[in-house]
Amino acid sequence: MRTVRVLTIGAGVTAAVLLVLSGKIVNLLTELWWFESVGFADVFQTQLVWQSGAWLVGAVASVAAVWINYAWAMWLTRDRLFQFLADNLEWGEYVHILPNVLAGVLSIVLAITGGISASHHWDIVLKSINAASYDTIDPIFKRDLGFYLFQLPLLTALQQGLLNLVMIAIAIAATIYVLKGEVSFERGWSQLISGKSKVHLGLLMALLALVLGWGIWLQRYELLYSPTGVVFGAGYTDIKARLPVDNVMTVGAVIVASTWLMSLWQRNISLPVTVSIVAVASWLGLAGAYPMLMQKLIVEPNEITQEQEYITNNIAFTRAAYGLAEAERRDFEIEATLDRQILAENTETIENIRLWDDEPLLSTYRQLQEIRLYYRFPDADIDRYTINDRYRQVVLAPRELSYSQVPDQAKTWVNQHLKYTHGYGVVMSPVNRVTPGGLPEFFIKDIPPESSTDLSVNESRIYYGEATDTYIFTGTTTQEFDYPKGSENAMTTYSGLGGVPMGSIGRRLAYALKYGSIQLPTSRYFTANSRIHYHRQIRDRVQTVAPFCGLIVIPTWSSTRTGG
Repeated sequence: MRTVRVLTIGAGVTAAVLLVLSGKIVNLLTELWWFESVGFADVFQTQLVWQSGAWLVGAVASVAAVWINYAWAMWLTRDRLFQFLADNLEWGEYVHILPNVLAGVLSIVLAITGGISASHHWDIVLKSINAASYDTIDPIFKRDLGFYLFQLPLLTALQQGLLNLVMIAIAIAATIYVLKGEVSFERGWSQLISGKSKVHLGLLMALLALVLGWGIWLQRYELLYSPTGVVFGAGYTDIKARLPVDNVMTVGAVIVASTWLMSLWQRNISLPVTVSIVAVASWLGLAGAYPMLMQKLIVEPNEITQEQEYITNNIAFTRAAYGLAEAERRDFEIEATLDRQILAENTETIENIRLWDDEPLLSTYRQLQEIRLYYRFPDADIDRYTINDRYRQVVLAPRELSYSQVPDQAKTWVNQHLKYTHGYGVVMSPVNRVTPGGLPEFFIKDIPPESSTDLSVNESRIYYGEATDTYIFTGTTTQEFDYPKGSENAMTTYSGLGGVPMGSIGRRLAYALKYGSIQLPTSRYFTANSRIHYHRQIRDRVQTVAPFCGLIVIPTWSSTRTGG
């Protein structure tokens, strides 16, 4: 009976693992097909290789942390049994097997989670390997900017990963020693750990202290991103209080590690425990109270004087980050010589002076030009075009489809994924024109788009935008809704080259698993020319193809955070 139960549990675990793995494989396949459809298969392959490598390193490290410490602890206590197993006759036959099974299950779980965690850092590994120098040194730590952008993220990730592994190792070893009676609170805290296990746990505690000290050392560089001063970046309190505390606590962590190593040759652990408690208490007190007192008593009463050096750094690096340091400075004498001739010579500039703010204008667009509830203008943008042979500054907004605003009775699977596939048209108005009624003067408006200038819209359908977050299908046997046309609807069929071909039943099954949709393999709407469109949101689309082009944060001794 017990064997049947074990087999049932094993079958359930196996099925769950296979289900998880099948989902991962399907996701990899569909992502590969998408990258191929946009011509960036090499980007996906690079990402896959490095993610797999990082996953493997994380998984191996996690398994090693489990089995090395498990095997060491079991060997040191090989003459003792787990008390709860020895006392329970029902489990007596598993006294040697069950711990190994539990350790095996734990190692598998930690291998998966550790691998997944490590795989998320593949890009910072690649950035570090391909690091570049900026030939610009920060004034606080005297390091090149490239260190903060490329090396520091990797060092921080490594420290966090190693800290997790050490914590796992301590938990495993301590659990075994407690269950086998090697760690007993009945002997008092100074004799808490017996001789056999003291070496193992002492080495792990020393390693923990060193890893924590490394983390504190790296944390010093985070002061350059500090928001606590008068400006973003390292300020007076950060440099005069927080930085010395971090330096002291780094040394303190080394001292704690040394006392744990010294305790390996002592009969009790009173010294390292006492030093560890003092170190933690000191850290909590110094890191919180000392900087707060300095800020309140020294900085705030004389803020401009105390922060002057750091404000100067802030301004200098902000100018450098935005390229303002290279701007040529000129002095112009103000002369009251404006006349009609000067105005006539600068009509292009004067006619493009912006009067409309995009927020109230966007609200007006929505009231006048959304036409139907299921259309929406996500935002309004400034652009410039040559219109009627004149260079004009304009505000324009695309009319995207917001499926969430479709009436509830129309929210079917066919409508969501096959019918309501795209937005339609755009509105445009000059930045400096207002009608007698106080409304914007439209250059382009309505559905279908009507233009009052020589600027025309050749393709009005919007399949990719800022509000498009659902997957859709084109090239099916049913036509797509195009735009409202009085009491009827105009229909269309997608003629573009976007999307992933999914005519084969194999691909339809893959996407059915990906999106949990039973309609995909059973629907008769699909043909050999059908395509699926996903990653339709523009920002998601760009970041998927180029994950390294997200927001780059410049260390804020200059307070500058700029896009890259």
